[in-house]
Order: sequence, then C-alpha cells, then structure tokens
Amino acid sequence: MDRVIDAFRAIYDRAIAGETNARSIFDVYSIENQLVYVREQCADDDTNEWFFLHLSPADIGDLPREHRQSGFDNLDFPFETRGVRFDGRCVAVVQLPDYAIASIRTGQIRANQRPVEEAWGVEFVPGLDDLLRATYEQAKADTPIVRSTFDIHFIENQLVYVREQCATEDTDDWFFLHLTPVDTGDLPNERREYGFDGLDFRFALRGSRFDGRCVAVVPLPDYPIAGIRTGQYGDGGETWSVEFAPER
Repeated sequence: MDRVIDAFRAIYDRAIAGETNARSIFDVYSIENQLVYVREQCADDDTNEWFFLHLSPADIGDLPREHRQSGFDNLDFPFETRGVRFDGRCVAVVQLPDYAIASIRTGQIRANQRPVEEAWGVEFVPGLDDLLRATYEQAKADTPIVRSTFDIHFIENQLVYVREQCATEDTDDWFFLHLTPVDTGDLPNERREYGFDGLDFRFALRGSRFDGRCVAVVPLPDYPIAGIRTGQYGDGGETWSVEFAPER
C-alpha cells in the first residue's frame, strides 16, 4: 500500500505544479494523458458518490459503437477503483484514451437521489492552456481589433478574447458570437432565416484563466465574413457587446 501511495503522491506533486483545468469540489488536472482529481481537505462523504467522466472526441468515429448514439465516451468510476487518501487529501487518477478529445465533462452524481442529481460538474478542453498561452503571446504583440470588457484580437483566422485583470464572474455569463457572411448562401440551412451564423460559447470550453488574466480562442469558419457581433449576456440581458468587421 505504501508503494501505491508513493505513486499517487508523485502524480499529485506533478499535477499541482501545473495549471488546473477546472476547479470545483475536486480540482481537475490534465497531465501525461491522465486526469488527476484532487481534494485537499477530504472526508469520507467526498468519495462516496460515483464520479462521472464523459469524453467528447474530435472525431465521433473514435467512439466505441455502443456510445456513438450518446455522442460521448463514458468512463464513470467509483473513487476506490481510481484513487487513494493520504495526508488528509483525496487523489484519483484516470488514464485517458489515445484519440483526440474535443471536450471533457466530469463530476459526481448523487445516485441515491430521485431523480439523480449532480453533486458537482465541470466541463473543459484538455491541453487548452498551452494553446492559449501561445496565442496570448501573439495577441500581446498585436493591437486589438476592438476593446471592451474583453479586448478582441484577430489572429490566424481566430478571434482571441483577452481580459488582463480577470475575476471568476467575468467568465460566468455566456459569450455570444454572431457572424454575418458576405454571401448568406454560406450559412448553414437552419441559420439562413436569421441572416447570421451563431457560435455562442461557454468560457470553459474556449478559454482559461492564468496569471490573473482570462483568454479564450474561437476559430472562425472559412467563408468571407462581412460583420461580427459578440459580447456576453446574463439574466438581465447583454453585459457588453461590440460589432466590427474582421481584417482579412
């Protein structure tokens, strides 16, 4: 058992030395194609509930046949099969599959509730921080195409959202992103009656917080764009919005 704890302790040390992918009751880290779940002050109740782990692949063809209808791979697990407790903390490690992952949704469920309820849940893209840091360095050397609550840059056919002094509440609200094409024939059929393409997103799937700032990156479609309208909206309506034409 001591050797097992030593192995988990080593993984824990590597995980906390890096950036967390998501924070909740358990913090979740992605290292070496593994997910590492960490709770620093851990009680028995924290590990009694099943963990759910749903992976959405970049290519749906990578899913096992039995999971293609749901659209995600299901790697749910009980804590005792993936984790240990030591020094007052709980640490679990899950090996990820080799295919490219578009997003991960994970947390715990209260299976004894009817209907079943989530105790907590988070959603994120693994490995996103390295991409965002590199893109931020490009943005820092660039002049924003428009300034608002988030400054917006246009880099390599991507929109880059940057907020230097960033708090959690700055990313709680949904981002809306509406693209008006030069030719409305480029719109998906279901969008043509609206006259714009909708690429609304949650920050957790496009962005990350690091070094006190928030950065998000959204790839744009290949068709020519006449205008872009973007911002955030909450329960009370838009919190900020801007409108501009991309530089191509």
